[in-house]
Amino acid sequence: MSPDIFYRRNLPHIHPEGHAFFVTFSLLHAIPYDVLEQLKAERQNELRQADLAQRYSIQKKHFGKYDEWLDRCENSPRWLGEPDVAAIVANEIERMNGERYTLIAYCIMLNHVHLLLEGLLATSARHRGHGKISAHRHAALAQRSHRARVQPCAEKGRAVLAAREL
Repeated sequence: MSPDIFYRRNLPHIHPEGHAFFVTFSLLHAIPYDVLEQLKAERQNELRQADLAQRYSIQKKHFGKYDEWLDRCENSPRWLGEPDVAAIVANEIERMNGERYTLIAYCIMLNHVHLLLEGLLATSARHRGHGKISAHRHAALAQRSHRARVQPCAEKGRAVLAAREL
């Protein structure tokens, strides 16, 4: 089976048609710089010494380490906990649904966002500048009367928004 979309940035990205994938993005400085560098170095070290069969489990383990640091919110900006900021992010995620991807669900945390997507619909050119919104667009989104419903999770005071019922 050939991939539906293939593009290159730092690494090749392959998005097979009909498969869901999980994306996490965070605010700048959500993980302290020294910790981020240490995590990167550990991951690269393990990957250098691993054979192909071990790579997935190493990637999965290190994703967990990054996610643990994001959940800690130690000295991290927490802008996404502000309802107006969360609404801007939620509106943008929902706006791109059907344009760049099929959105299954998303979760807006205090300093990062998780997305569950099905099949990217964009071409490689549309990925350039992904996540960058002009100040004008921010202002326009902030003016909208629609406000995202931000509800704290039972644990760690997380803000959660769901795209649709699963």
